[in-house]
Amino acid sequence: MNRELTLKEIEELVAPLPGDFVVYLIKRDERAMKILHFKKNILASFGVSEADFLKSTEANALDVVFPADRQLVLDSLSCRDPQNSDIDCVFRLLHRKKGFFWVHAKSALIGTMGGYPVLLTNYLNTDFETEPYAGVLDHSNLRVAIIDRQTHEILYANRLAREHAYPACSCREGRKCYEYIRGFDAPCRHCLMNTDQRVSEYRDENRGRWMRVTTANINWCGRAACAHYIEDVTEARDAEAKLAESQKKYQAATEGAELLVFEYDVRARAIICPSYAAAKFGIPRRIENVPDSLLFQFDKKDHERFRNFFRRVEAGEPRVCDDFWMVNTSESSPVCMRFVYTTVMDGEGRPLKAYALARNITAEKKDAEQYEASLRKLLFSNRRSLGSFHLNLTQNSCGEGQSSSKLILALQKDGTADGFFKAIAAMLADRDSQQFFVQRMNCAALLADFRAGRTYHSLDLRFRLSSGGSLWVNGNVQMIENPASKDVEAVAYSYDISDRKKEEAVIQKITNDEYDFIALIDPAADEIEFRSVKDDQAFARLRGKHGYSEFTRRVLKEVVAPEELDSFLTSIRLENLTAWLDENGSYLLACTTCGSTGLHRKQARYSWLDEAHEKILLIQTDVTQLYEQEQAHMHEVETALLEAEKANEAKSSFMSSISHDMRTPLNGIIGFTDLALKTDSAAAVRDYLEKIRISGGLLLGLINDTLTLSKIDSGKLAIDCKTEDIFKLINIIAVPIRAAAEAKGVRFVLDASGVKCRWVRADRKNIQKIFLNLLGNAVKFTPAGGTVQYVIREVQNDGGEPNIFVTVRDDGIGIGDKFLPHIYEPFAQERAGQPGSQGTGLGLAIVKRLITLMGGTIKVKSQRGRGTEFTVSMRLEPAAAPDKHGGEAQTRGSRTDLSGARLLICEDNDLNMEIARTLLESAGAVVVCAVNGREGLEKFAASRLYGFSAILMDIRMPVMNGLEAAAAIRALPRIDAPTVPIIAMSADAYDEDIRKCLAAGMNAHVAKPVNPKQLLETINAQRD
Repeated sequence: MNRELTLKEIEELVAPLPGDFVVYLIKRDERAMKILHFKKNILASFGVSEADFLKSTEANALDVVFPADRQLVLDSLSCRDPQNSDIDCVFRLLHRKKGFFWVHAKSALIGTMGGYPVLLTNYLNTDFETEPYAGVLDHSNLRVAIIDRQTHEILYANRLAREHAYPACSCREGRKCYEYIRGFDAPCRHCLMNTDQRVSEYRDENRGRWMRVTTANINWCGRAACAHYIEDVTEARDAEAKLAESQKKYQAATEGAELLVFEYDVRARAIICPSYAAAKFGIPRRIENVPDSLLFQFDKKDHERFRNFFRRVEAGEPRVCDDFWMVNTSESSPVCMRFVYTTVMDGEGRPLKAYALARNITAEKKDAEQYEASLRKLLFSNRRSLGSFHLNLTQNSCGEGQSSSKLILALQKDGTADGFFKAIAAMLADRDSQQFFVQRMNCAALLADFRAGRTYHSLDLRFRLSSGGSLWVNGNVQMIENPASKDVEAVAYSYDISDRKKEEAVIQKITNDEYDFIALIDPAADEIEFRSVKDDQAFARLRGKHGYSEFTRRVLKEVVAPEELDSFLTSIRLENLTAWLDENGSYLLACTTCGSTGLHRKQARYSWLDEAHEKILLIQTDVTQLYEQEQAHMHEVETALLEAEKANEAKSSFMSSISHDMRTPLNGIIGFTDLALKTDSAAAVRDYLEKIRISGGLLLGLINDTLTLSKIDSGKLAIDCKTEDIFKLINIIAVPIRAAAEAKGVRFVLDASGVKCRWVRADRKNIQKIFLNLLGNAVKFTPAGGTVQYVIREVQNDGGEPNIFVTVRDDGIGIGDKFLPHIYEPFAQERAGQPGSQGTGLGLAIVKRLITLMGGTIKVKSQRGRGTEFTVSMRLEPAAAPDKHGGEAQTRGSRTDLSGARLLICEDNDLNMEIARTLLESAGAVVVCAVNGREGLEKFAASRLYGFSAILMDIRMPVMNGLEAAAAIRALPRIDAPTVPIIAMSADAYDEDIRKCLAAGMNAHVAKPVNPKQLLETINAQRD
């Protein structure tokens, strides 16, 4: 039937037909199907409304076919012979809620439309047929999956299969069996479909489960399918594995125990062995005339006991057990066998037979013997032991104890092992030791140690004695297992180690005081053992024994200074150490270490321990302090050498400068003297002599300045403060400066208005020297018409701060910037050799040192061509005004007349003697001369009482010096000896020289070169 149809004809044709019909237009070339008509009751099968159905099939009716079945449907409907009206096809249609449902489509060609075939299809819902079976399968304990044998597609999966799918879900549309069931991305290697194998097991590695698969080929909704019934057999597999393991263990235990099982016929006195036992042990299956036929295998001393063993069986004893040593066996040494017979009675209660078990217990016997021997040795053979006790840790009991001390034996009176340990703890010297001992030494802790393989403990314990002293004891616990009872037992014993502890304390004290550690090195074993280590956290890891090469390399890398590490590691390599020690006997190394406390210097001494040369003794010492002292000393030496070199340079420079400056006035003295000797003119001679006097004054000033500078630098100059009138002191300085300024045409300005306190404590002489120098320089380097200012101000303050500030300011030529930093250096002169630059170059050097010595400061500001300003700050303590009737004597007029005076001069230099004698005689005095102190002493002693008005005494003289002569004169037993004036006349002019003179009994001091006026006034002052 291929006539062209219209829609109306189609509707009229199918209207009277029953069932669920759909009329399709098949467009084979477009691979599409179009619905021309359908019965509305089919919508219930799809679970959709009419509108939704029309919409989903509008483009192509194949869109409501399950995607995997579309090609099947198209091929089925389009490949058939058009004349054949029978077209059957089973496939799946999409369902809104269920996903899909199975249908059986029967189609018939009813015509064409537009040249395309028109098919009438009647749908039969096969889900109605399969749903009851699916419901049953969902309650199955097996996972059931129906798989398309051709495409491997899951056609059906029950509830359990869906729950265990990869991933677990109910959706199976289009999923492959290997993906859905196994989680694979390719077919299984041993796929059961299309094979004769129907059962297989596999392990699901992802879930760690064993699964058994049983398959069956079936027809599923018209499809060639394979049903998979999957069962979880993990528990069964585990049970089988455990059973197999148990069987192995049982077999191993039986074989290892070397058991012999047999039967004894009491009435026949025969032993019957099973065939396997006879073969295993090499004995006959039947042994007659028992026990006599077996006696040859046993020691003769056990024969009677062996016969008695069988008499007990024959007497009907239910269970008979005993151990016997067999001497004639295939073994090279005797074997101990344990026989256990269990007697079986007949109906009348008489012994019929016995089931026997024989076991080789030789090892157990030997263990027991060894246990007994060890126990006896531990308990009784330690002669030095203070006591020994047998403990059962499993039963918590304390058995026999051995000791010569009742006090020690009393430790076991509690009868328990824990009580024994507690009694020991109570005797320990301190609470911490008691707590530690109780925690370590108790049955539970010791049993845990034994199970962990720790069978021996040794502790050093300090006990408190009733006498107040203490006793050091080494306590030991050795644990062993009783082979018979399997109880863990122990022997506790101890030694007196007080002497050893004292020795260790001495060594530790020495180590703590002198060393970081003492160690022994074993070159053959490449080991180092630390024997004594300083109690310091830094050395905590240096305990016990270590591999020498690895340990030293690892530790030294952490502590030795990086720049010294390689050299040090090379030096301490064992081959280098032993070679050096063999050649030299000892080896000393030092290195710098870095730690949390900073850098340290360590010294390691290596030496052979003894003549065997097997062990090396290593002693490390901390030499940081010594090293630092050596370094400091070396630095001091280097500094001293540098200073010495500088001093030598300075000395050379000083001597060169002083030589130059001394030669200038000496040239004047010598030159003008020569000129005076060559002229007859009195006026010229007087002029030359005046210039010689001026040159001599310059030379004296140079010498005084040089001595003053030397005295300051050597620390011999002392500041001598007295109560002074500050205004008088200012004027004393200002008077000569004003005169010099006026003579040069320089304006001099004095401003002391800022000073309020009149009386102060001050060193008048040194203050004069400071400011006369500064002001003198200011006048010297200020041209006519310039100004020199001398300003003094006082600041009220406490606490030792400066309170007097003096400014010396001029508008002279100034100081150059380059020379300004050098102005306080000795002999430094910016314009040396230039007109107007006369001077020694020592003035400012002395000024700076004197101000510093007095605790003050000096600052300078200067600019070339603009002038210079010095500011001196110092502290002058206020003082009370002196008593009007006290203080210094009133100054008298000049007194140079010595008429009537008789003087003794002690002087060893002829020129000095002649000058003094001539000077004094010209003043009217009678002079007696002595060339040394001894002669002067004798001439005074030989003179009449009060025969000398005064004695002039040089200090440095031969035979007897001036100090000794003065002391000797004062000690003479004469009434005038204590009162005769003695005046020192010496070139020793330092303050301490003057004090020495006064301490020797002299009354005054006049420095050489002598100022005639000063000398004459001093003599007259002492005569008053």
